[in-house]
Amino acid sequence: MNFNRNLRLSCLVVSLAGLSACGGAEADESVYDTELEVGESSSGLTYGRFFTSRDDLLSRAAVQVTAPGWACSGVVIDRYHVLTAQHCTDAAPVGGTVSFYRGSVQTADRAVIKRSIIQPGSNSGFTGDYKNTAGFHADIRLLVLDRPVPYYAVKAILPVQFPGNNVDGTMVGAGAHDGDPSKIGEMRWAPNSTYSSHVNDGKFLTNLMSTDGGDSGGGFFTTDADGNPIVHGVLTGKRFEWSGRGQYTSVTHHRQWVLARMAPELEERAAQEHSVLATDILM
Repeated sequence: MNFNRNLRLSCLVVSLAGLSACGGAEADESVYDTELEVGESSSGLTYGRFFTSRDDLLSRAAVQVTAPGWACSGVVIDRYHVLTAQHCTDAAPVGGTVSFYRGSVQTADRAVIKRSIIQPGSNSGFTGDYKNTAGFHADIRLLVLDRPVPYYAVKAILPVQFPGNNVDGTMVGAGAHDGDPSKIGEMRWAPNSTYSSHVNDGKFLTNLMSTDGGDSGGGFFTTDADGNPIVHGVLTGKRFEWSGRGQYTSVTHHRQWVLARMAPELEERAAQEHSVLATDILM
């Protein structure tokens, strides 16, 4: 997770592990998503933070989504459903693996992607425009899992409205922190805030562009009064608008689509559980 405050540093990277001068061999980015946008800069201040508690609710709502050749981040929204970015799972989403967290470290629990749902017309990949047939930004993918999430996983709340401009939140991702691919899989967080005032076009920007490869699909969160995570967006990548910004697909804008696509699976699961219950009663 690369937190770029647009400072003109002379190729100096500040990381949690200490200081290191850049200019050596380039990191191998072939194993994680490298979705970049025009205007992206790799210079800046990098300070992704570890979760200090394995019980942190944001870490337990976050996941890593992987398959051979790529790794992204995602967000738990239901017992069987995860949100991520469309572009980083275009290659082979079904059959991929979802890994869960308590704190910054993965647990041993895994789920397999059973089904993958995208919006009509949305063509992301590395050359697509991320727009659905209605012309709205839709770099979002709903993943259906083959088993329920672990008991400790936290289901993020789907918001009914966008919080507006300059609202503080937290971005979470398991990407190549400090540009180091060996750190892929470490879930980290950092403060950020909204730059956009609305999500009428299906997306919003944050004030910092602060991400590395592998963070795509990770959530931008606020919390409710009880500390429960509310996921406002899943990360698309970076763009330049007066300054470097993070760009997220808006969950608020696409909330009804998400709920409608979840409904058949929820009904199927309810019918299965009812059938099992009825069988147990008869026995």
